[in-house]
Amino acid sequence: AISGILLSAYIFQDLRKNDESRVLAELQKETYEQSVRASLLFTRAPQILSSFAAFFTVSDFVSRHEFEQYAASLIKNEPEIAAIMWAPYVPANQRKIYESKLFDETGHGMGFIDISYPEHHPIKAPLREFYLPVIYMTPKNKRANIIGLDVNGRLANQARRIAAMKSGEVFTTPVFSEFTDPHGASMIAIYHPVHLAKSANNKSPGRFLGFLLMLMTPEVLMRSEFGQESQSPFFMRLIDLDDQNHQIAINRVDHQLEPPDHIFSYDFPMPGRHWSLELYSRARARSRTFFKQNMRI
Repeated sequence: AISGILLSAYIFQDLRKNDESRVLAELQKETYEQSVRASLLFTRAPQILSSFAAFFTVSDFVSRHEFEQYAASLIKNEPEIAAIMWAPYVPANQRKIYESKLFDETGHGMGFIDISYPEHHPIKAPLREFYLPVIYMTPKNKRANIIGLDVNGRLANQARRIAAMKSGEVFTTPVFSEFTDPHGASMIAIYHPVHLAKSANNKSPGRFLGFLLMLMTPEVLMRSEFGQESQSPFFMRLIDLDDQNHQIAINRVDHQLEPPDHIFSYDFPMPGRHWSLELYSRARARSRTFFKQNMRI
C-alpha cells in the first residue's frame, strides 16, 4: 500500500512538472508574440518622422499649410502622437526675420520664447548664438503655449541635440511632463534632424536645416492596444534602461499584491535609447492553485 502511494505521488509530481513546463512554454511563446506586436506598433512613430524628413529634404520650401496637411494625414489614426513640430535652425542674425514672419502667420507676438520654471509661463528668449524655435505644429489646438518655443533654450538633452545636428542620428528622450503643464501627461520626444541631401559618395550629412520633433504618449498606445484582457491577457510595462529603469508606461493596473511567478523581458529599442518590455501573467499562479487542490484530493 505504501509503495502504491509513493508511486502515485511520484507520478503526480512528474505530471505536475510536465504540465508546469508546458504552461511556461506557452506563456513564453505568447509573451514573445505580444512583444513583437508592441514593437511593430511603436516603430510607426519613427517611420512617420522619417517620411516627414524626406518631405523636407526634397522640398525647396515647406509652407505652414503644407506642413499641417501632411502632418494631419500621417497622424490622424495615431492617438499616441500628441504633436509633430518643426524647429528650424535660425542663426542669431536671422531672429528678427523669423519672429516677424511668425507674427504675420500666427499672430504670436512674443517671438522666440522660453518656459520659466516652476511657473511654466512663457518668457521672451534671451540672445543666443542660434535658435531652434517651434514655428510649425500640428494639431493646432496644442500650439498656443508652444509656438515660438526655442528648443535650444532647454538644457535637457542639449548635448544629444548638438551631437544629432552633426551626426544626423535620431534620438528619443527620457519621459517628461508636458512642456507647459507640470501635471500633464507623461510623454517622450523623438528628435529627427533634417539635413540637406548630399551626394551618394559623401557619407557625412549635409547642412543642418532643423529638427522634426514628435511628442508621444506611450501609455496611450499601450492602453488603447493592450489595455483590455481581450486585447492582451498579460500585464505589460515599458522600462527605460537608460533612465535608471524608470517606468515609461503600463497597459493596465494589476491590483494583486502578490508578485507574479515569472516575468518575461524583451529588448525594445527606440531610436538612440534602450527600453525593455516586461510581460507577466497570473496564469501560472492559477495553475499552482489547481495543483494544490489536486494534492488535497
